[in-house]
Amino acid sequence: MVGAVSGVEGSSLGSTSPRWRQLGFQSSDPRTDLRTGILALDCLVYMAEKYPLATSQMIREAQSNGIDYPFAVASINVTQHLARYFHLVKDAFGCPMDPASPRAVHRFAGLLHRLGGEAIEPFCELHAAVMTRLHCNWRRRKQEEPQITVMHFSPVLDETLKISRRFCESARMLNSSEFRSLVNETEVAPVLTPPVLTTSLRPDEESKITESVQATVRRATKT
Repeated sequence: MVGAVSGVEGSSLGSTSPRWRQLGFQSSDPRTDLRTGILALDCLVYMAEKYPLATSQMIREAQSNGIDYPFAVASINVTQHLARYFHLVKDAFGCPMDPASPRAVHRFAGLLHRLGGEAIEPFCELHAAVMTRLHCNWRRRKQEEPQITVMHFSPVLDETLKISRRFCESARMLNSSEFRSLVNETEVAPVLTPPVLTTSLRPDEESKITESVQATVRRATKT
């Protein structure tokens, strides 16, 4: 993922590097932020591999002075809140999302069961949609109130999670792609149709970005 931002090849990036901060981790060692579990990393890897250009653009924008928020840390928080919402983990720290209703849990469990070995996909798709919605909400808030700082990020996260809960409570959950509708409610393209980068890229350059993203995240999973 760092490769998509800085142009550094994944093979040249160690498990500890200042460049991990570019992705939005709090330190040069991403493992310190991922100590809560592997699911948060799985969601990051899934989003970067399936939607490399959209993920790359969000990371780039998250680094800019106009938007400026820790992308990776936000992603980890979203994963934790969604896991608590669906009763996958105990809510030890509180969560702005009320627990899912029995009906929503039943529909989600049914979706996981139907997918069998690909059971993680629905959760990762929902995570990608919520992250995209969060990014758009924060970007819009910063455009409306340029003076606010990352200290005001938490209320935007809370509101995004509440919107996501309302969406999940009414979603039929017949397939994973249904979660992308959460992004369609914003003024930007859905995560399945990645936003266009600010500078146009040739197909070979897009391929290099994709390969760099995939190589870096795979290396991270082995450390």
